[in-house]
Amino acid sequence: MCGIVGYVGKNISVKKILAKLQNLEYRGYDSAGFAYIKNNNIVCRKKVGQIVNLINATNDQEQADICICHTRWATHGKVCENNAHPQVSYNNNFAVVHNGIIENYNQIKEKIGINKFSSQTDSEVIANLMEEISGAIETRFFEMLKKISGSYAICLIERSSKKLYVAKNKSPLYISQTEDGYFVASDISCFEGNDYYSLEDGMCAIIDKDNLKFYKDSKPCKLQKTKNIYHIDDIKLSKFSHFMQKEIAETPQILFNIAKTYSKLVETIKYKNLFNNIKNVVLSGCGTAFHACLLGEEWINDTYNLNARAYIASELRYKENIIDKNTLVLLVSQSGETADTLAVMNMAKEIGAKVVAMTNIEYSTLAGGADFVLPLCAGQEIGVASTKVYSAMLAVFYILSTKNAKNTGCFNKIITFSRQISAKFDKNIIEIVQKSKRVFFIGRGYDGITAQEGALKLKEITYKDACGYYAGELKHGTIALVDENTIVFAIITNKNIAAKTLNAVEEVCSRGAKVVVLTDQNLSGNFNYIKLQTAADEKLAAIAAVLPLQSLAYEVAVKCGFNPDRPRNLAKSVTVE
Repeated sequence: MCGIVGYVGKNISVKKILAKLQNLEYRGYDSAGFAYIKNNNIVCRKKVGQIVNLINATNDQEQADICICHTRWATHGKVCENNAHPQVSYNNNFAVVHNGIIENYNQIKEKIGINKFSSQTDSEVIANLMEEISGAIETRFFEMLKKISGSYAICLIERSSKKLYVAKNKSPLYISQTEDGYFVASDISCFEGNDYYSLEDGMCAIIDKDNLKFYKDSKPCKLQKTKNIYHIDDIKLSKFSHFMQKEIAETPQILFNIAKTYSKLVETIKYKNLFNNIKNVVLSGCGTAFHACLLGEEWINDTYNLNARAYIASELRYKENIIDKNTLVLLVSQSGETADTLAVMNMAKEIGAKVVAMTNIEYSTLAGGADFVLPLCAGQEIGVASTKVYSAMLAVFYILSTKNAKNTGCFNKIITFSRQISAKFDKNIIEIVQKSKRVFFIGRGYDGITAQEGALKLKEITYKDACGYYAGELKHGTIALVDENTIVFAIITNKNIAAKTLNAVEEVCSRGAKVVVLTDQNLSGNFNYIKLQTAADEKLAAIAAVLPLQSLAYEVAVKCGFNPDRPRNLAKSVTVE
């Protein structure tokens, strides 16, 4: 997701404002820019690449009492300074930063005249519409919002006005007051502990250095402040080289936190009767969250004998007759802002289904719209490739799928397990993976899902051609790709079907592949070996197995010279379809 920072207040250093924008780097971006007003003119500067490029091009003496900043992740138009934000209107009267997608931008563009546009972005229509509409700035702003459709978080300035004009629809936007003035941002991490206002969909605000006014449908309205529980320490590296490394190391503490939190929350969950009077359970998420849903599906079915089914959110939102009033819809999202997952929530609410959110961000749109929230208790996750949050998702699903969790030692099992798990593996494997052309991950049952997550981690930060499969599927096509340039990771945590996976291991070994087996059992064979911690419950073994795979992906990325925290083309929060 792109990042927005806006400011109006005292005259302060532009670099001080850009420092706020750096808090949003973790979300992923390919360019950055800012615009401020000086002598009734808009000063705009943009750079491709990291924010530091923008900071280095900014004079220490540059100051502003009103400024908008942005980190862009390209959707419409290639990565270049011209397409970076802010976008300035054709008469240089307005500058805008925008997150989201203006769905009718082509129609607006044609109506205004394509010759008046200088970028390939959809966002430029916002600034140019302001030029086309007559009247006071406030009137133009309200009218412009009526003409655009889609998702947006907007922060706009006008060259002769000392006001910020902001609006929100399906893309997060927050406002906070500091001793310097008002800050607008797409994430509360920019507010350093100050309480904030969370704009609702369809709401806008007009802000000057002394006043903050909220509007809904062009009419004044009120909004309550929200207490900021964000901890700035979550975005400090401490002794670690990368956030991904730090977050993998934090997993044991996260599991401990979940056990302590849910030992108290479990009575509330029981009171809410989540699985009572329910015919179907639909679990949905994207990417890593979907893999967690696949395990949740298995575990809930095993425990409650319900018809539980996991769906990729981007597909579910277009399916009919899956959700009805007797369905529990359990939506999983690290950020709580995933566009496709939010669309499923809105669809489920319209049908009248019960919606439960499992998210790491309790102030997110998903948390705000759900009937009940299952917190992941993981603290801020900065690395784009989700690690500790995946383990948190599995731990919460484990608790949900344990009947009478308080009386069965469930929480003690998690606490004991959290003190034993390790992400260590044989360092020699790193070089083998680095040199391999193809990497396969295989397993059966729960391990087949872990295989898919292991492959996802490797491909997204090392750019290796990695795939995860159920071991039994190898013979149905994939084994044709296996040769001496292939490495296969086989995950074995289920004793009952270990022999079946070992059969697949023999098949790939006979075709020259190098094999690494991750297991909590005593096995022998012609393969490398990663010994996993024995878990008190087979479900927890899924966490024990994924930690070394996360570390493997991290180490290979670093060995290849890639930044594991900021993989190319990826964003932490996917807020557009």
